[in-house]
Amino acid sequence: LNQLILDKFSKLKLHYYEDRQYLTKMDVAMYSQFAVSRSFVVWVDIVKGLVHFTSLACVIALYSPLWSLFYILTTVPGVIVSAAQSKKMDKFSINSVPESRKKDYYYSILTGKPYAKEVRIYNLFDLFQQKYNDTWKQILSTRASIFKRGFRFELIAVIGSIVGYVVFYMVLLFKTVTGELSVGELT
Repeated sequence: LNQLILDKFSKLKLHYYEDRQYLTKMDVAMYSQFAVSRSFVVWVDIVKGLVHFTSLACVIALYSPLWSLFYILTTVPGVIVSAAQSKKMDKFSINSVPESRKKDYYYSILTGKPYAKEVRIYNLFDLFQQKYNDTWKQILSTRASIFKRGFRFELIAVIGSIVGYVVFYMVLLFKTVTGELSVGELT
């Protein structure tokens, strides 16, 4: 992926480097390399989760279709909420590229050798450090806001899922203690 991006950059006309929209697309491509390469692992995890979920729902359905429905109803909301939150965070990551680019620019001014003399001569360190900090705080604030809103729904979904598991296993344990299920069936 990195090589493909570098090849594309080497063929770009210079005017694209002055176009903010195109710069944003270039940055999204560069920042997305890890996400794209990691997508295979994510798909494997999704398939693994689906196999686990489906097989468990089927095994539970053998003993009680009603309990299988209960399992599905306590598990699916968490998956939906988690997917929605992930989508919002991905959208934020893409939309925040211009601000991230600005933050990285200020950082390069503060740490880069080409700017070191001017920053010191004109006493600009505090100015650019403040700009860097303000931009970084703005990015973090927006990210935290999205996270907090989604966290509430995820927490409710997780609590529902945990309550579902606890109730389900308590019923199974009760049936095992009363002799309705054997220890092997419980297992």
